[in-house]
Amino acid sequence: MQEKLARLRENLSGMGRVLVAFSGGVDSSFVLRVAHDVLGQGVTALTTRSPTAVEEDFDLAVRLAGELGIQIGRAHV
Repeated sequence: MQEKLARLRENLSGMGRVLVAFSGGVDSSFVLRVAHDVLGQGVTALTTRSPTAVEEDFDLAVRLAGELGIQIGRAHV
């Protein structure tokens, strides 16, 4: 596990800036947190709002990104 995390960090550090598709779920929250730890302000989270998505999920994603101090982009689909 530590080897995979180290590889993720290494890959991210070579990117400089990233856009993370962020649902607010466990997987995307983990990737977003690691990306922010590695790149700081070089990370933007993107979350979407659509008729098929639960409004509370969107609100949670926006709140989580804010608590991490990460800029969030919002798309309406």
